[in-house]
Amino acid sequence: MKEDDIAKVDLGCHLDGYFSHVGTTIIVSADPAKRYEGPIANLLVAGHNALEAAIRTAVAGNTNEDVTNVIEKIATQYSLAPVEGTYSHKHKKHVMDEKNIILNKHTVDKK
Repeated sequence: MKEDDIAKVDLGCHLDGYFSHVGTTIIVSADPAKRYEGPIANLLVAGHNALEAAIRTAVAGNTNEDVTNVIEKIATQYSLAPVEGTYSHKHKKHVMDEKNIILNKHTVDKK
């Protein structure tokens, strides 16, 4: 990796049928105080804001589509688009891929 590369770090673990997963995005830099502007800064801020908005929207009474809509709205405000084919889902014991999902982006074939 080189200076200013963007890296995604994903970690997961599994214990007694339950699993946990976490990820973060970092910019490779020898200077931890370095400031970023423009597209890189927009990408990081948009991702953070979309996550926070999605968490606040994922409450009883709202639908999966409500969460997808808020993710897309935040991305649009930064002139970005969510990645198609990525999603969030429920976690159940011994179930890695639940059928009820929250899409990051609306698609015609996955409504």
